[in-house]
Amino acid sequence: MLFLVIFPKSPLSLCSLSPLWLFILCWSIATQGLNGVEHLSLVWADEFEYTGLPDANKWSYDVGGHGWGNNESQYYTQNRPENARVEDGVLIIEARQEAFQNRRYTSARVISKNKGDWKYGRFEIRAKLPRGRGTWPAIWMLPTDWVYGGWPDSGEIDIMEHVGYNMHHIHGSIHTERFNHIQGTQIGSSLRSRNVDTEFHVYAMEWRPDRIDIFLDGQRYFTVSNDGSGFEAWPFDQRFHLLLNIAVGGNWGGAQGIDDSIFPQRMEIDYVRVYAFEDYDHSIIQTVPGRVEAEDFSDQSGIRLEETRDSGGGSNAGYLDKGDWAEYSLDVTIPGRYAFDLRYASPRGTSGIELSIDSETVATFEPFDATGNWQSWRTQRLTERELPAGKITLRINILGQPESDLNYNWLDVLLLQPHALAEPFADPDRDGIQNIYEYAFALDPSKNTSPKLLPFGYTVKKPNGTYVGITYRQRIGGTGRTGIDYTAAAVTYRVEDSGNLAEDSWKTIATLLNPIGEPRDNGDGTETVSVEFAFPINVGRRFLRLKLITEEN
Repeated sequence: MLFLVIFPKSPLSLCSLSPLWLFILCWSIATQGLNGVEHLSLVWADEFEYTGLPDANKWSYDVGGHGWGNNESQYYTQNRPENARVEDGVLIIEARQEAFQNRRYTSARVISKNKGDWKYGRFEIRAKLPRGRGTWPAIWMLPTDWVYGGWPDSGEIDIMEHVGYNMHHIHGSIHTERFNHIQGTQIGSSLRSRNVDTEFHVYAMEWRPDRIDIFLDGQRYFTVSNDGSGFEAWPFDQRFHLLLNIAVGGNWGGAQGIDDSIFPQRMEIDYVRVYAFEDYDHSIIQTVPGRVEAEDFSDQSGIRLEETRDSGGGSNAGYLDKGDWAEYSLDVTIPGRYAFDLRYASPRGTSGIELSIDSETVATFEPFDATGNWQSWRTQRLTERELPAGKITLRINILGQPESDLNYNWLDVLLLQPHALAEPFADPDRDGIQNIYEYAFALDPSKNTSPKLLPFGYTVKKPNGTYVGITYRQRIGGTGRTGIDYTAAAVTYRVEDSGNLAEDSWKTIATLLNPIGEPRDNGDGTETVSVEFAFPINVGRRFLRLKLITEEN
């Protein structure tokens, strides 16, 4: 007696491996994986593994108390350990209430200018922030050479800003001649975090010739692209340097006053790391069936991200105009028929979308029903579509009126009916390797007479939950119930289930297994069938295996 236990290919954990013909694979439900090809080279860093003032070979200071263009209340000092020092493995920038140079507060603004200057790269800072009304910490970048003129013409990149009267809301933005807060046209986004003042978080920015992405703990929440119109919108083709500081008060930080009882306050930086790109690809390849999050695009134009108030949190694509678009890299692990459900909000109901796969339009939906406001969410089925296994590029194009009237949060790509490939030995994930547990399996590779099978496990989302099933090939012309006691050419095909993988737990109970659809004739004397467990597996675990019983057993 030989049997195969098999579950979804991605993600998988190999529980045990017997002889060649026996694989036991565990499954878990997940919607996506981050598959960026990481070719990064560390070119500059400060790990703060010393004690004293910040390393003078890497850091200098901006000094003064003239308000810094924002009516700030602090005086920035230099070489003063009360305001900037390294101890216990972290850089401490401390804002204090004290009279100094005709100011009531002191702080520090350390800069890497002319000691660390870069054009493009990944910038990663792990930090813990101050708290309280009146604090305004920032991790940001300014141009070193000011090629296009003074601020804001030569640009500014804000990797992290936080104001203490609005705790745990993290902001990322850019400023240019065309887009800046003086005109009220700055481009940015925010994301709510937690415990930013008691725990370290990683604030990161990736800067390429055509795009800037900003991240919080690995989640991209802001992106902006070079529209090619010139330096007025994109001055980010020159050298920039880093700045780390805590401002006190100011137009934004002091909008609700300053609470003197909170001081001193500190920002602690665990490390600063700068990487150069070497054919680095941060594309997020999302596995389907599953959920495609709005922020996990591989390319885009006009997409703005904002913190969503939809269930589940995260970011949504917001304020979308006609002509905006986003592309998503998907890996279809199970060939079959899929539904595409979009989670959207539309205040007026004047916008729509065009959905394309590998440059072929597969659905046009216009207009969406109005939801009343930007954060009132509905789910709309766009289309159903056959998908082969393998990599695809999905694109969402925004249709409708020129003015903004659409947000979207996610796209569910739901498996309705799995298909099997006609070729038993295949390479469905196109990696050049015919994996025995991808979609192809022979009952006994040592015997040419053994029936060739095509079993694979899958999960499918339905309105009342997620189900696990198994698809396999069997010989045509048999008798009995599919998955229970079907017998053809002296082989019985039996599906068994277990909740814990214990050998004595496997069983075949007709009421727990449902054949799905009609058998599919493969034209080679075999047919493809699917069997699902009868109840959703949202809680706990469920395993299926295909047991083949031959006359030899």
